[in-house]
Amino acid sequence: MANDKTAGGQPEAGRKPWQRPVLVVYGSAAELTGPIGPGPSGISDRNLKEHLEPVDAQAVLAKLMALPIATWNYIADDPSVRHMGPMAQDFAAAFGLGADDRHIHVLDASGVALASLQALSELVQEKACQIALLRVEVDACRRQVRNRRATVPADGG
Repeated sequence: MANDKTAGGQPEAGRKPWQRPVLVVYGSAAELTGPIGPGPSGISDRNLKEHLEPVDAQAVLAKLMALPIATWNYIADDPSVRHMGPMAQDFAAAFGLGADDRHIHVLDASGVALASLQALSELVQEKACQIALLRVEVDACRRQVRNRRATVPADGG
């Protein structure tokens, strides 16, 4: 990878360490991009995609809830270096995403997470509506009880 530092080990003048051209590969083509900020980035331009299909967020959430999540270390790493996540084979079997069952692409993991968040948001909104309706019913019941108590003579009969 190209080094963005001078011989003295300092970043080039006016350039942050993450502001260097990045070679991004997708499909059978590659693109050289300019500064994209710190952190990994996947190309997600609508113009580079085809065969878009809507997602059933509730179904994605159900699959995610059944997906085993574990902590683990890579065989080549020291056992003290822990990671957390699903196994690629389980992820591929659950969602049918990606090129193979040995890798989980960050865009696929993000897509599953975002769809699941949408599903959870929908569930929270549904529960909030149910709670609001139940509060109205409880308030009506309380009013009925107060009204009945008000009509019953103090001596009980």
